[in-house]
Amino acid sequence: RRRALFEVIVDGQLGVHLSLASVARSTPLHSIFRLRGSPPSRLIAPMATLTEPACPSGPCSCERDGAAEARQGGIEEFTLLVFPCRAGDAGPSARSGVPPKPDGPALAEVTLRMHPLGLAVRLRNLGAPGRGLSDEVGPIVLTEPTRPVPVLGAVVSGASVAVACWLQARHLQAALGAERAVELGAGRGLVGFSLASLGIPTVLTDIEPAVCSALRESLGACAVEGGDAGGVAHAARPAAALAERAEVRQLDWDDGLEGLNLGCTAGLLVGAELLWADDAVDSLWEAVSPLVLEQDWELVYGASMRPSNALLLDRLGAEEDAELSREGRLVMRPCCECGGWRTAEECVVAHWRKKGGGAASRLAAG
Repeated sequence: RRRALFEVIVDGQLGVHLSLASVARSTPLHSIFRLRGSPPSRLIAPMATLTEPACPSGPCSCERDGAAEARQGGIEEFTLLVFPCRAGDAGPSARSGVPPKPDGPALAEVTLRMHPLGLAVRLRNLGAPGRGLSDEVGPIVLTEPTRPVPVLGAVVSGASVAVACWLQARHLQAALGAERAVELGAGRGLVGFSLASLGIPTVLTDIEPAVCSALRESLGACAVEGGDAGGVAHAARPAAALAERAEVRQLDWDDGLEGLNLGCTAGLLVGAELLWADDAVDSLWEAVSPLVLEQDWELVYGASMRPSNALLLDRLGAEEDAELSREGRLVMRPCCECGGWRTAEECVVAHWRKKGGGAASRLAAG
């Protein structure tokens, strides 16, 4: 009599997955849905407790003795939740490693599944629906580089997860006005591929040849998967579409961005966790500031609590002709055993743009 309350997806390897579509926050899923027959016991517990994503109550109590890791050693999929929190200064945390408390319910849910090439990722927006668009992006295949790369170029950081979800939310709110984008230091490419999935032509760049090769392999994998990167058909934005809107180029932003031949049309610069030393701040500033201050580009940057990131944000905020907004994010991996958090990363999503706005200034809306 009304629109569907939830969908059920059956996967031979992982069992049954349920996704809430329009259920009251206070209504446990098990009160409106019952399994018939005798399902495997491993499926009963998640269904009996599945509700809207809840904030982990504290540190995982299972992991202290290694029991949780032993029980989940063969896990093929896990979830990250993205919560709002007070925007810190992106400097050394004064909380001695204890993450802040979320300021509200989860904004996004990110599912990461093991894939033959690395990871298959889905982003699900948990905020208010926008313009009748799908609230999911993915699956996006993130290929792991075949050779070791410096620092954390092969890691999906919490900051990149936060930025990708932030951009998705702005898109659903019709607040993402950019007609093209460039990701600096793409690494695994989650941010850039997410933008391409949203329909924005995106150039993903990285200095490492092995990383660029992995990014190109990811493009090919998404085209082949055709929206079914984990063996589960889903009503998310087709992965094949992003292969048509994404391009990979090798680039050292320390040498500037002139080699990209961006022309005069404004767009969106994105990046996450690009600074691992204080002496790299000047180079990044010199690369991005001409596009923002002279050509009306905008910068969205994901920063963890690191001194070099704090230096960059301070410099961006001190520019008189531009404005900087910060939003705090807490990316948590909840423990299905005790309800606590297994990992928690605090970060800041910073949006820097010229005062008065340009072609893409609608990012500030919403």
